[in-house]
Amino acid sequence: MTRTFALFTLLTLAGCASDLSVGVVHAVPPKFNIVPAKSVAVIGGADNEADQKHEDNFIDLVVYTLRLAKQYDVKDERQLARAINPGHGLFEAADWQKYLDETAGEVIVRVGVPSESSQVSGSDDDGWDVECFARLDLFRPRTGERIGSVRAHGTGYDADQLTAWADALNDTADQIIGGFASRKTYDLIELDHDAPLVREGMRKFDNSEYAAVLSLWEDGLTKFPNSAPLLYNLGAVCEALSDEKAARVYYSRAIAIAPQVQHYQQALAQLNQRRADAEAAVADPGAEDARKMGRHR
Repeated sequence: MTRTFALFTLLTLAGCASDLSVGVVHAVPPKFNIVPAKSVAVIGGADNEADQKHEDNFIDLVVYTLRLAKQYDVKDERQLARAINPGHGLFEAADWQKYLDETAGEVIVRVGVPSESSQVSGSDDDGWDVECFARLDLFRPRTGERIGSVRAHGTGYDADQLTAWADALNDTADQIIGGFASRKTYDLIELDHDAPLVREGMRKFDNSEYAAVLSLWEDGLTKFPNSAPLLYNLGAVCEALSDEKAARVYYSRAIAIAPQVQHYQQALAQLNQRRADAEAAVADPGAEDARKMGRHR
């Protein structure tokens, strides 16, 4: 089977055979699709000055991450909202309508993070568990129509408290942004270490010779045509190379030979789910870019 390879995302975890994995790009659709909007206005929801300072740090992270993704024109309207409503928090009806009339966003993103929403605790092995909570509310300008709401609960764990804290904040921000913008994640698929030629393939993985791995295992099928583990591994590598058609064929062949092996069936189901998610997300302005990044990174 001949293929022309572009740059692609293929993550490997080298070491022992049981750690060998490949990574595939997963375009996750937003909870609320706000297309055809191209701009979002971000405001806060704190109802007192102390909470506002705590909240602003988190909103800074959300705004930075949104702008980095370049899915939407992000308008930070916290100052505009506070100028209209100096008392902080939820608007009075007249002030809220004034803001709705003045906003430059096609969708209003209101992020609320009360100061009591974060919890930090130690653990028996001296690690740190951190939990963060936030809320997202989406509105249309002019009318104030509520599009939807999301409650986020981010967690972090690390021996270093600051690292655990940062992980929890990033997790929470990711959930907030996922309320209205597509996200790109990586799913790891563990390879079957009982497959023929897996050790030879591992050495090529260590040298980043990904095309050579595929060629080696495809050639191996001439000697081991009924090896379900080899067929499964080929399916995983093909999926990582964005060849979903070949991946589906190899997974299906592995299942036909070894229907009792659950993770072969799970791999095919997850491939189908990733495809469905990509199709659901494609209407979002950032979804196609996310898929391209997975192929060409």
